[in-house]
Amino acid sequence: MPARHLPVALLFALAACGGSEGPMSISLTTSRALFQQMETARISLYPGEASCGIVELSSPARLGVYNQSMSVQASDATADAELFDLVSGEYVLAVWGFDGQGQAIAFGCVEDVVIEEGERYEALITLGRYRP
Repeated sequence: MPARHLPVALLFALAACGGSEGPMSISLTTSRALFQQMETARISLYPGEASCGIVELSSPARLGVYNQSMSVQASDATADAELFDLVSGEYVLAVWGFDGQGQAIAFGCVEDVVIEEGERYEALITLGRYRP
């Protein structure tokens, strides 16, 4: 991994109705400068027929079918969050990073996220600078 990137591990469990879904773990990377500007992040799942390009072009105001926001501290290397009541299916996983004024400054996305009962899903997302 290039020295200009700071790995940020973001681990969270995704549980379907009844809690039978396996956990989802996500690792984020972004530049050190961009990460230090971020104060919050929002993890969103969109229906699988969407694409990362469509999600990014539709702006951070478009929420997914599942959303989880969290505080991000520049000194932290990890953060934890949970999404509950997920239905098995195919999704697009997007992460938006916001500054202290609530402006989107970072975006990362993964397509073809398949949530299956009892299975674990892992994703690596690189957040880049978001320019509306």
